[in-house]
This record gives sequence, C-alpha cells and structure tokens, in this order.
Amino acid sequence: METVKLYQNIIFTEKFQAVPQKDPDESNPEWRITVNPAAELVGSPRLRTLIDRLYHHQKLLTDFDAKQILSALQCMDPTAELLLPLLTVLSNATAYPSNQLLMREFRLTNRVVEMLPDSKHWPRSTRVILLQCIANMAVSSDNMEVMKLALNHIVSRLTSEDEMEVVVAMQALTNLSINIRKEQIPKFVPVIPHCLNRLWIRGEVNLNAL
Repeated sequence: METVKLYQNIIFTEKFQAVPQKDPDESNPEWRITVNPAAELVGSPRLRTLIDRLYHHQKLLTDFDAKQILSALQCMDPTAELLLPLLTVLSNATAYPSNQLLMREFRLTNRVVEMLPDSKHWPRSTRVILLQCIANMAVSSDNMEVMKLALNHIVSRLTSEDEMEVVVAMQALTNLSINIRKEQIPKFVPVIPHCLNRLWIRGEVNLNAL
C-alpha cells in the first residue's frame, strides 16, 4: 500500500515539474521570438513607404493596406513619429466610400473610436487629426453604430481651450446629428449651449447640432 502511495506521489510531482528554460542564443536566429510582430512595423521603412504611397500616389486602400494600418494603430505609442502622418492618410482616405467600407470591414473605424478617450492627453496635432478622422468617418451613415460610442467624448471636447479642437468636434457632431435618433437626443442636449454661444459671439451656428 505504501509503495502505491509513493508511486502516485512521484507521478504527481513529475506532472507539474517545470521544464528547464534556455536563454535565446543571439547567434542562432531560430531562437529569436517576436512577441508582437506588428510592433516591427511601427517606425519601420515599410510603414513610411506605405504612408508616402497613400499620401502622394494612391487614393484607394487595399485589403493589405488596411491590415497594415490597423496593425500599426494597435501598437503605436501616442508620441510615435509616424502616428500623425498615418492618421492624416486615414483621414484623407475617408473621402472615398470604398475606403469607408474597407475601414469598417477591417475594424479600422472601431480602432479609431477606441483611441479617442485616451487621446485627450496626446500632443495637440495628433489629438486634432484623430478627431478629424472621426468627423470624416461620421459622414457615412453606415458608421453610426460605431460612432455613437464616441459621442460623449466628442461633446466633452467642446470645452477644450484649443479652438481648432472645438471646431473639429463641432464638425463631427454636425455629421453625427444628421441622422440623430430619438434616443440620442439627450446626448446632444449639452451641445446646444455651445452652439448658442458660438452664434452669439461669432455668428456661427450649426442647425443640425441645434
């Protein structure tokens, strides 16, 4: 009986025994492990080439372009050098309905909206261009379900001390309010004083936002 118990204990111990680890050998490429392959894209010549091509030569995105942009946005630091030009390219691309469709299919639209809450602490130029992306994406009525997640954050930008940020936020709200649903009206109520204030001080107002 004691022999059986001892045998069971040995089996139990071996089952949970840790496997010895070996440090990667830099001289052997087979040992190299990339935790996040997308991170290699950030700041690489490949991403720079993509941005240059889309900015200067190519207007319509391909599936591969969309995948690369999404990969970069998922792991880019807000202070990354290429984030601003990448968002600029994305913002420009929204002018084409086929690009808007591709952005939805590859969840680029979702990713841009997900980035909005934390962007209030970003550098000014990058913060504004992200908001511009959302304003442009809001032109497409097919994006409304995703865009509604950004509504509260866009409204909060109306109190920004940066005039450009306020202007772009108003653009986004204008586009979103064109197809406003009844249940969304309470979310737009805080916008009304800002619209009236701009009407009184600057002679500017947006009827859709009102």
